Amino acid sequence: MNLLLPWPLQVSRASFAALVLAIVTSFSMAMAQTETVVVAQSADAPTQKELELAEERVFRLATSLIAPSIVRIETVGGLDEVDGILAVNGSTTGVIVGSDGWIVTSAFNFISKPTSILITLPDGRKFPAKLTATDTLRMLALLKIDASELPTPIIAPPESVEVGAWALALGRSLSPDQPSVSIGVISAKERVWGKAIQTDAKVSPVNYGGPLIDLEGRMTGLLVPLSPQSQTVSAGFEWYDSGIGFAIPAADVMQALPRMQAGENLRPGLMGISFAGNDLSGDAPVVERVRFQSPASAAGILVNDVIVAADNIPIARLGNLKHVLGRKYAGDQLQLKILRKNEPQEVTIPLVAEIPPWDEATAGFLLKRNSLSTNAESEPEKLIVRAVFPNSPAMSGGLLAGDEILAIDGESVPTADSLRKLLDRRKPGDQPRFTLRRQNQNNQPEEVQVSITLTGQPLPVPGELPAIANDKPLSEGENVPKAKGRFLEKLAVNGREYWGYAPASATGKQPHGLIVWLHPSGNSMEAAVLKSLKVECDRRQIMLVGPKAEGKGWTPEDVDFVKALVEHLRSEYPIDPGRIVVMGQTDSTKLASFLVFKDPAIYRGAILVGGPTAGQPPERDPAARLHLNLTIPEGSRTADGLKKLVESLKKQKSAISTIFVSGDGSEFPDGAWAEQIGIWIDQIDRF
Repeated sequence: MNLLLPWPLQVSRASFAALVLAIVTSFSMAMAQTETVVVAQSADAPTQKELELAEERVFRLATSLIAPSIVRIETVGGLDEVDGILAVNGSTTGVIVGSDGWIVTSAFNFISKPTSILITLPDGRKFPAKLTATDTLRMLALLKIDASELPTPIIAPPESVEVGAWALALGRSLSPDQPSVSIGVISAKERVWGKAIQTDAKVSPVNYGGPLIDLEGRMTGLLVPLSPQSQTVSAGFEWYDSGIGFAIPAADVMQALPRMQAGENLRPGLMGISFAGNDLSGDAPVVERVRFQSPASAAGILVNDVIVAADNIPIARLGNLKHVLGRKYAGDQLQLKILRKNEPQEVTIPLVAEIPPWDEATAGFLLKRNSLSTNAESEPEKLIVRAVFPNSPAMSGGLLAGDEILAIDGESVPTADSLRKLLDRRKPGDQPRFTLRRQNQNNQPEEVQVSITLTGQPLPVPGELPAIANDKPLSEGENVPKAKGRFLEKLAVNGREYWGYAPASATGKQPHGLIVWLHPSGNSMEAAVLKSLKVECDRRQIMLVGPKAEGKGWTPEDVDFVKALVEHLRSEYPIDPGRIVVMGQTDSTKLASFLVFKDPAIYRGAILVGGPTAGQPPERDPAARLHLNLTIPEGSRTADGLKKLVESLKKQKSAISTIFVSGDGSEFPDGAWAEQIGIWIDQIDRF
């Protein structure tokens, strides 16, 4: 239910409380009448119409009590687009929380970084405002105007907020004279990792920054867009008016207020730990990696420690820990109980706002990719060095193509995954000792040891890389993929059409890379793409697939379509999960990068031809080892902007490669570009 209520509407809290009591009594009488089967309706019982009118009057009166504290916020200037969202200047909502001019609102209202902010009070007075501080954990912003003796709301005690209770979401952006009201209930508490109240009242940019109130007119929360999957400034915006809305508990807002009034920007607290699993509801919090120069490292947390309690709350799953950590600011302390080799220990970790970016410690070599065999016991994995990069630490240390890696610093490495995990724990400058099996001059195997000084500097993509030898085809009776060469099919789950190319080698067991091509709007470029990349697909054992957009172009709904297509191809072909990349050109590069940033466990890289990314990539992490290849057409209008983007990404230590091509970007590149792309895909699983 949405209401626009006439104001002013005067009522005292005493008369309001009496009215609520009368309505509750009327409801009780009505229920008593409905529970009596044969007794005639009492003349004193209210009718349904009377109950509805009384209910509406309660909503009006509750709103009138807080309306003098709700202000209208207008912004001018700033960015045109943020995180793919068109940032339109307009009016939003805020709540007065200090009689001397303090106003709290949603940080979403300022994602465009406006140049001017104007506040209109309910009495019509206007004031310029200054953005004093932001809270990026709970997505709040604090404004200050030069005013005094302003009315502030009554804050509801946390214990009074109950699931199922009425909730009114208020805003003052539609009209400066009267608040808008959306009516619902409290759906849940401690949502979005313990930070928010959930309501089914409509929450949108109309009332972001406005109050959520109870039937006594008390402020229970402040309306903000939130998402449990992301902490970007626009997270949760996609749910507006969906019946899934969030509000930061008013008590938490007031608790953060003194620090924000002092000009402190509040940020999420970080400890610097990666865990062995990623199933929040199923996996135990077993430490897999401790970030170098992190609070966890300083506190002595070690790999394989198991967290069993946080702030005296039992922790059984990763989700339990995230629920505790999700409410913590940088500067807060986190008390942990851990098990180390079944021995309990306690540590205190001071949380921080930033941890130095992860510097991937690189050696500069590739392993021969082992066949995707189902009989791992009879065919143990061998870690054979396929190629050593020129001028790399591996070359300087004496590693040779053909060497078999047996151990690192005395610890055996039976699989490529175990080798990567060991190297991920090293930092640039470390000198791990590699134990190798190598053929000597008499062509006899012998064990040798070499030390390699790892580097944190990104290694350039080699100009040459030996082609991959084709594997033997599967024998008769084995699961041979149906299609090879060019094919056109429909995905069974939704009937969507896609085309593809599978090299002849895709009928073997050798793992293949996969390029998912997202065509520009209105032009599939199928012939040009296949002509350009076919030779490299054959040389580098790479499959190519081109899903087709419906209508004029790609939409957010296509994210699930592409994911389902990749899952289907992985079930049909020997796809290497470490070499799945998404490629887009011009207006499809944003979706291509969005897919990769959203699901780094599925997609390991993005090839962006003549177009930008969809926002900033996630922070580099062993669990999100993303690679970007940006192709810049020198004659395009976007060339200068793309060059600046490359420099920005390099400063963030993103793994980015750049290829410059001629032309304006309207044609699909080929020739030497295709060879460089083939090598780039072939080496993204390097060590």
